[in-house]
Amino acid sequence: MLINLLAKNTVAATLALGLAGQLLAGCRSADGPAPTEAVPGTTLPANFPAPVYALEDNPPSAAAFALGRSLFYDVRLSRDGTVSCGSCHQQFAAFAHADHRLSHGVDNLLGTRNAPALQNLRWKADFFWDGGPKNLETLPLAPLTNPVEMDETLANVLRKLNGDATYV
Repeated sequence: MLINLLAKNTVAATLALGLAGQLLAGCRSADGPAPTEAVPGTTLPANFPAPVYALEDNPPSAAAFALGRSLFYDVRLSRDGTVSCGSCHQQFAAFAHADHRLSHGVDNLLGTRNAPALQNLRWKADFFWDGGPKNLETLPLAPLTNPVEMDETLANVLRKLNGDATYV
């Protein structure tokens, strides 16, 4: 009886080991080049409308995304080093400011609006209910210089960026 039990367990173990080996072999990568990561925004689905900003003069790239992400979360761009774009455009809230009625900036000053979500801006011609900047590429300059948001001068922002080897 013990011999029969051991024989059954050995057969089961051998089958399990063989099956595991087959599964692992099936998961190996095929020969050939590794897939490349698509840069977001470079290929649009056929059912999407034409974007307002076509971006031919400033095409998206992995390097541009990395630079943008670094700038977006850099608190040094504000006057007192406490506020970044990501402070109000919170990633967990679709890059909006969901946990406050009005966004606040340096010195905890309240703004005039709540930071809007940032997705799909390529398809918008207007960004704010009260007018505001009209060009997607210069839009980020407005909060940098707004006295209740980041309250910094463009000259100081450039000085800070030029003094950091990461950005030069």
